[in-house]
Amino acid sequence: MKFINQQLIKDTNMKHLYTSIYHNPGISRAHLSKQTALSKTTVSTLIDELIERNFILDGGAGESGTTGRKPNQLYIRRNSHFVVVFNWYENRIYTHLVDIAGTSVFQEACELKQGEAYVSASRNCFQNSVLQHCAPDEILGICVVIAAMIDEKHGEIYSTTISLPSMEGSQILDSLKEAFPDYPVDLRISAKEWIDGGIDLNEVLIFLKQAEPYLDMVNVSAGQDMDKQGNIHMATSTLEPHGVNRQLARAIKQTLTIPVAVVGAILTPQEAAAVIEEQDADLVVLGRALLADEDWIHKAEAGRDADIVPCLRCGSCMHWTTDRRDHGCSVNPAYMNGSWMSSECLPVKIRKQVVVIGGGPAGMKAALTADRRGHQGTLLEQNSSLGGALTIFNQEPHKLDLRRYRDYLIEQIAKSGVNVRLNTKATPELVKNLNPDHLILALGGKWAIPPIPGIERGLTPAQAYTAGIPIGESVMILGGGAIGCELALRAAEAGCPVMLIEQGSQLHRKENQLVGLALDEHLKQWD
Repeated sequence: MKFINQQLIKDTNMKHLYTSIYHNPGISRAHLSKQTALSKTTVSTLIDELIERNFILDGGAGESGTTGRKPNQLYIRRNSHFVVVFNWYENRIYTHLVDIAGTSVFQEACELKQGEAYVSASRNCFQNSVLQHCAPDEILGICVVIAAMIDEKHGEIYSTTISLPSMEGSQILDSLKEAFPDYPVDLRISAKEWIDGGIDLNEVLIFLKQAEPYLDMVNVSAGQDMDKQGNIHMATSTLEPHGVNRQLARAIKQTLTIPVAVVGAILTPQEAAAVIEEQDADLVVLGRALLADEDWIHKAEAGRDADIVPCLRCGSCMHWTTDRRDHGCSVNPAYMNGSWMSSECLPVKIRKQVVVIGGGPAGMKAALTADRRGHQGTLLEQNSSLGGALTIFNQEPHKLDLRRYRDYLIEQIAKSGVNVRLNTKATPELVKNLNPDHLILALGGKWAIPPIPGIERGLTPAQAYTAGIPIGESVMILGGGAIGCELALRAAEAGCPVMLIEQGSQLHRKENQLVGLALDEHLKQWD
């Protein structure tokens, strides 16, 4: 839900102003001009248009430590557009009114009366409660969540609309269309749940053909949100190919006459275009790609594909994968940290000399950030190319997303003002001569080699990735962390008998659950 209005703001500068106001509520036009490097006249003109279009509001004169006219404070107009969310549980409906910042501004729980239908109860709540808090033209859409239909008394999960008690799926859709005639009906459906006893594509095709008269569009996904094994196919890991649901969407599109949308590891503008050009679907839905880069759409529209920050499909953006302990994004640190970290690189008042030692992903990102904020950056790398540890994955089929991120960083460095020195070992004398105000060490790490006699005849993971594993030869891997498991899978896929040894009681114990479950599923195929 975050930044939903940004998709309605096409002008790039206007969008940046909107984002800055979101992160800095109460900011003045003068401060916006300093942050964005736009002239005061440009800022004023764009802000007036944003106010006229009801995206932001002028909160009036704020506090100021100077004499004279007080600067006006600008705020996101959070109460300008909403999405209504109905969560259907057994004999209960939870209603939320969500604003453009993703905040639930109104919520209500409604117990269903004996024999009362879910749709009519939702309609009553919409009429009697929701419309008391906003006008009909302020509602962008209505979301009915049925996938988590839970019978709390018996602990049973109704995983699909077909299984809803006393009501067939097509009846629900018919009733929804009648109850909310001003809103098109878009059904998000899992075309294959990937769990034992779950629905498959043939069942979905039968259901959708029956439901088609009551739908305006179908949104195709896969997996199952209430089961972790199914969840790894809803939001896939790097072990799965890009565009993983395209064939499912194609089968549905060939069956129906209404538009079909598809989601699932479609990460680049080229991939999105191919989906439509090859008639697998009519629309493409993006999820995690927009968390990695909220400007994805605007950059694609401007033909700046190389500037899009790639999503790694690491899974850290989903709370369940880390038990909420490390919820965030590996390539967008502002995600989930917006209260204290801006997604914009704010310009500095004093330009300083920043020297970064190490040309891996951390070093490149540090140098880029310094450069974009206005510092003079120098990047020292002792090897002949940038990339650091990511250079070992050139031939690894399951590391495509990491390679894309490495290449993205190298491209951005080439476009920046960072002074890159390759084949340069950082010595005290060299660093002293550069006279940095700040020194950043991004040196990476070294492989931990256990003191086992004869281990020097073995390979480190880096050597195994770069030199390759001889096809057909038996392989023993010491260490069952994520890297050990990935190497075991790589060797098995190459036709090698594999023995994986781990001294602990659990494989990949430091990895998040998405990656761990995906590794288990793929390794099991080679038992």
